[in-house]
Amino acid sequence: MAMKELFANPLAAALFRAVGTFPTDRSRVDRAAVRTALRRLEEGRAVCLFPEGGIRVGRESVLNGGPMRPGAVTLAHLAGVPVIPCVLLGSDTLYDYRRWLPFRRARFWVAFGEPLHARPGLPGKEWRVRLEEELAAAFPALRAELMERYGVTEADLPKAPEEYWRT
Repeated sequence: MAMKELFANPLAAALFRAVGTFPTDRSRVDRAAVRTALRRLEEGRAVCLFPEGGIRVGRESVLNGGPMRPGAVTLAHLAGVPVIPCVLLGSDTLYDYRRWLPFRRARFWVAFGEPLHARPGLPGKEWRVRLEEELAAAFPALRAELMERYGVTEADLPKAPEEYWRT
């Protein structure tokens, strides 16, 4: 699932669709995107999304306890599937045009957490709150694991595009 703005360029749109990506309008509840996500989940496919609604840095990042949007938890509940927390570090380095030059590499790290399941048997909306809390706690834990196990440093954490353009 990707923001609809990425599909404005026909070449980019074709590339995104070729790898199974579909657009979503982040400014509202995009019913078509929700239907697409639910259909794919019901087919046993994965739906990947940024729970904070896009790439966020600093205090806004879920890696640092930043706020999440309810989409991941809602989709998991509606489809009856677990949420698998995942951290992807390094994609922001592609903001630096030098990473697109031949023989220049961008380093990426990916960590997956344990599946988190909705517990609809809990009273009221308590299941949603519990799942959101578990998911929110999973991201800093995965960040810590990447730092401890693979030597990821603060310098490797996401930066705003402007930080790359200043150099």
